[in-house]
Amino acid sequence: LQESEERLKEAQAIARIGRWELNFITNALHWSESIYDLFEIDHSEFGASYEAFLGVIHPSDRDRVNHAFTQSLADKTPYEISHRLLMPDGRVKWVVEACRTDYDEHGNPLRSIGIVQDITERKQAEMDLQAQRDMLETIFENSPFIMMLVDQNMRVKRINRVGADFAGKLKEEILDLLCGEVVRCINSSGGLGCGKNAVCGECLVRTQVVHTLKTGDTILDAQGKFAVVRGSQELMLDMLVSTARVKVADLDFVLVTMSDITERKQAAAALSESEANFRLLVETAPEAIFIQTRGFFTYLNSTALKLFQAGSAEELIGRPLTDRIHPDYHDVARDRSRILNEEKQPVPAMEQIYLRMDGSPVPVEVSAVPFKYQGDNGALVFPRDITIRKKAEVALRESEERHRRIVEASSDAFLLRSGGMVIYANPAALKLFRANHPGDLIGKQYLGLVHPDDRALSAQRVQKNIDENWIASPREHRILALDGQVVNVESTGVPVKYRDETQIFGVFRDITERKRDEQEKEKLEAQLRQAQKMEAIGTLAGGIAHDFNNILSVVIGNAEILEFTTPRGDSSREGLGQILAASQRAKQLVRQILAFSRHGKQEKILIDPKPIVKETLEFLRASLPASIQLQHYLEPASGKIMGDPTQLQQVLMNLCTNAGHAMEKDGGCLQIKLSNTAVTEEDARFDPEVEPGGYVKLTVSDTGHGMEPSVLQRIFDPYFTTKEPGKGTGLGLSVVHGIVKSHGGMIKVYSEVGKGTTFTVLLPRAEGFEKAEEKPLQPMPMGTETILFIDDEKALADLGRQMLGGLGYQVEIRTSPIEALEAFRASPQKFDLVITDMTMPQMSGLNLARKIMEIRPGMPIILCTGFSEQINEHAAGAMGIRAFLYKPVVMRDIADAVRKALNPNMSDMQ
Repeated sequence: LQESEERLKEAQAIARIGRWELNFITNALHWSESIYDLFEIDHSEFGASYEAFLGVIHPSDRDRVNHAFTQSLADKTPYEISHRLLMPDGRVKWVVEACRTDYDEHGNPLRSIGIVQDITERKQAEMDLQAQRDMLETIFENSPFIMMLVDQNMRVKRINRVGADFAGKLKEEILDLLCGEVVRCINSSGGLGCGKNAVCGECLVRTQVVHTLKTGDTILDAQGKFAVVRGSQELMLDMLVSTARVKVADLDFVLVTMSDITERKQAAAALSESEANFRLLVETAPEAIFIQTRGFFTYLNSTALKLFQAGSAEELIGRPLTDRIHPDYHDVARDRSRILNEEKQPVPAMEQIYLRMDGSPVPVEVSAVPFKYQGDNGALVFPRDITIRKKAEVALRESEERHRRIVEASSDAFLLRSGGMVIYANPAALKLFRANHPGDLIGKQYLGLVHPDDRALSAQRVQKNIDENWIASPREHRILALDGQVVNVESTGVPVKYRDETQIFGVFRDITERKRDEQEKEKLEAQLRQAQKMEAIGTLAGGIAHDFNNILSVVIGNAEILEFTTPRGDSSREGLGQILAASQRAKQLVRQILAFSRHGKQEKILIDPKPIVKETLEFLRASLPASIQLQHYLEPASGKIMGDPTQLQQVLMNLCTNAGHAMEKDGGCLQIKLSNTAVTEEDARFDPEVEPGGYVKLTVSDTGHGMEPSVLQRIFDPYFTTKEPGKGTGLGLSVVHGIVKSHGGMIKVYSEVGKGTTFTVLLPRAEGFEKAEEKPLQPMPMGTETILFIDDEKALADLGRQMLGGLGYQVEIRTSPIEALEAFRASPQKFDLVITDMTMPQMSGLNLARKIMEIRPGMPIILCTGFSEQINEHAAGAMGIRAFLYKPVVMRDIADAVRKALNPNMSDMQ
């Protein structure tokens, strides 16, 4: 038995077969010795279980093997499966495995017995064979030629894709067709051809197939003509045909390979014709042409022979090219030959010196292109005799040198231009255009150096220079230096001919200083005229406002007295309220006029413009039409100013109202910006209207119709308007101008027709001011003192008596300053306070005050005025005047002023 077992082991080892047994009761797996060898596993490393067995199976096959085993148990049938094993070193083995299972009487598995055989070599042979088949299939299908497998009856059994495309049929439609039918032979129709027609005996394909079948000989690239049908046309094609005998399933077939070379043949014929034409062209060319291969002359045309002064081509053909090149150019010639022969790149024209047959030099300009000649790589060379040109260049250089010295010594700038491009610039031009060296200017387009606003006229003059050979008269214009600076110049252009091309010789002189002086003079003169005009109109407006203030004083004063004395609930109080409201609007109008003339009282306090701008924006949103978009950008830290809030709002409203009018027809965008800015000393140097320092910047922009320059010059003039009659007074912008100037600021405007207008207002930023604390409104103060009231208008004098009397004071009035002075002189201690108008006939209120204080120093005096050129609040306070009241005076103002004048310690002078 032992001997029998040993023999079994030997047989299993030789056959590479192993036996295994799995006990389902104990889950023990027993392997024969040969399985351990086949799996290349040591006994000690194997767990002897089904799970351990699955662990040595290739991961990709593990599920498949497990499923086959478990399915056989479920079906109670044996199974056989081939799969891979993964060796510890990464190698893969193929095995085939068979198994059957024994069951008890209840159908439960008792044990499975199986065998494993190593089939790695057989599997590898199968895969190699399949790979070889796949490769042959790929070659057959992807060949660029027609490939067919033909039987002894000339019928096609297999054809590749190119063949099917040539036949214009599907592969399935071609099988068992005659070979002639596939290639659409003109003699194959109705099942004939391929030996069934009389002409088939001359068919190259049939002849080769028959010969190859009989002899087994392989025939390669036999060439012949074939008459085929293409659509409705009959064509004669040139074809290459190859045949080889192959065995398939012990049957002989012929592999037929066909290639259409018709186009190649036609191309060869065309090439031959082209070469003949080329030779004729080269032979008769007036330019010298020769061919060199490997550095030797191989062909020269007749003009090249003349260049070298050779009697015949035989004197040069076969000789080294370097024999006819000056030694100084040998290295250059060798380098260019390398580029032609190795890199297959043309070489550009280059000046060299060739040597004639007698050794004399001849200057030439040589270019060459790679060229294959008689099967050798070489070059087609084009040398041109430039002897005459070189002599002319020498003469021209001498002439140019003389003129160059003159031009470079000139203090005027010279530019030579060709095709609009600068090709020369003298030292003075480098200085004018702020260039460091000529290369900064040379190559630039001249018109690109001209200011954009002057380019159109410059282009016209340049074109006239060229077209009419016109010498331009001197003209002033602007250029752009390379550093971006604008330079004013006076220039002229002279056309000159050079190499059949018209070039422009431009002469430039810097007149920047002269233009700057002229512009400064014009600007100062315009400012002076504007200031004088505004001053004259302001004086007129101030006078009108003064008279109007007197009228308003009577209206407002009497209305306040009536309101003060009329009981609450009386129906007349409503009418009095309307009178006072209308009077207040009139008062604001007078303030506008005085603001324009800069004679009005300005109550300047520390204000933040942002809330004023926001309040104005709310009003604008309600008043502007929906077609106008309102945008605003308010910088958080825009700064504060010392100013009048009402006037600042008036400025913004006027500017925004004008912007709205500019866009009311087509709509647009109104943009308001508030920001913080600064004017440096350098900025102020170019704008005498503004002082250096910090400013709050207000910008109002619209996208309306814009304004012409002629309109821009007059927009701040009083009563000037572009609106229709009844739609504008012409005072808005003049008032804005007056308010801005009275705040120590400036206003600028920029406008483009069709694009819109931008107003920029700069107001000095307040530094170091604290906002005064607001106090609640107190009852009007009253008193019993005696007051002397003087006004040259009887109505105003009576009004003053009524208002002050209503406050409890004893009042004497005078309408003449002379009479008032006499009354005071007669009894200076009688009066506790003097209130006098400023502008009166015979004597001004200021002079009256002086004379009264001469009589009684320290006498409390209040000065009333609509406006005054002679004095302001500060000067009045300095000479002892206690208060300064602006007309029209309301009861609250006069009540507060009287008490503070009589009791100066209550507060500072108002």
